Amino acid sequence: MKKLSVFRRLLLSFICLILCVSVCGCLTTADYELMYDDNVKIASGSTNLLVGSVESSLGDVYNWRCTSFSGVYPIKNINTDKAIKLKVDVEEGKFKIVATDGDAVYKLAEGDFDGEIDFASIPKGNFVIKAVGVEAKFSLKINS
Repeated sequence: MKKLSVFRRLLLSFICLILCVSVCGCLTTADYELMYDDNVKIASGSTNLLVGSVESSLGDVYNWRCTSFSGVYPIKNINTDKAIKLKVDVEEGKFKIVATDGDAVYKLAEGDFDGEIDFASIPKGNFVIKAVGVEAKFSLKINS
């Protein structure tokens, strides 16, 4: 069997890489912008791009700091029958916190929000708290 030259191996690797990227696809900022206001996509799943993200969890306390976030990211399952404190500080970009229950999406906070979120606006029950953003820089803390 004849060995491939280094040039041919590099060329073959490059072609495979191009094919993988074109088949898998990449979401653009425009795609994330469309997703930001699409409750069906927000409720149904998650797609995200995180840059400079640090998460930590100790007992009932969850902390997340992100320097660039785009997409939809499920943060935590909660039960609103229990006392929950969620504090968010949005520094830049488009960002909102939502609670989802099946197909229902409840917006809890949006924009340049800095403070504690009130769960009184949603019914009692089990929800998934999700972050939704486009090029957002933020920090949040949940005590549950």
